[in-house]
Amino acid sequence: MSNSSSTSFRSRHLFNSETLGERLKSVREHWGWSLAFVSGRLQLDERYIRAIEGSNYTDIPGDIYAKHMLERYARLLNVNVDQVFSLYHNERKVLKRLRDAVIAPVTSHMPKVFITPLRLRVGFIASILLGIIGYLGVELYGMMRPPELLVFSPVSDTVTSSSLVVVEGKTETGAQVLINGEEVVGTQAGSFSEEVTLQPGVNVIEITAQKKRGKPTIVYQRVRVEDTTSPDTFGLAPEDMASEQSGV
Repeated sequence: MSNSSSTSFRSRHLFNSETLGERLKSVREHWGWSLAFVSGRLQLDERYIRAIEGSNYTDIPGDIYAKHMLERYARLLNVNVDQVFSLYHNERKVLKRLRDAVIAPVTSHMPKVFITPLRLRVGFIASILLGIIGYLGVELYGMMRPPELLVFSPVSDTVTSSSLVVVEGKTETGAQVLINGEEVVGTQAGSFSEEVTLQPGVNVIEITAQKKRGKPTIVYQRVRVEDTTSPDTFGLAPEDMASEQSGV
């Protein structure tokens, strides 16, 4: 193989269905290069090329040396170096998880555990599935949990002489708001404001925030209306009554 055949390649991206080593091997075989040819071009022992293509990184003396060889190999194959490094780091993480899960404290009689490309692929698939399950779990929790509800006015246990009170507050965008069972229309970005009629005495105002799914959030505010009506004086002002009682 001549140098011109390798330098004329356009930068290639690796496919996503295999391990890094298998992908590099596929590119090498695509160009018809033998292990001996690659070993000679990179001036590396052929066993290190086999270790890379078999994802057996423990057979390479150190992470720095492994990355150096991967960079040279990627440039020879004319594939994306950054992508190769990204896949390499991901595989090393999976390998560490597999070893932590499989390898118990080392004893003298315990056999050596080998990490094969098949196990590595299974580990990748398991990691992806766990990530998807975790994401769906977070999304489901967000959908099902009760919405947040803040009521700014009125303050609970308010005493007033007015027969009207403005209920103001804020909840999550998209949540339905009900006051005493009646839907509040025209809420914007979760904010709401509604005038409520009060009766003399103690009034309990029920404010509810409800999403399409999940439990509602309910807040109760107590408002007491004082009766300011004067005692019945039969149409006479108090001073007139006093004058009448004195015989004036």
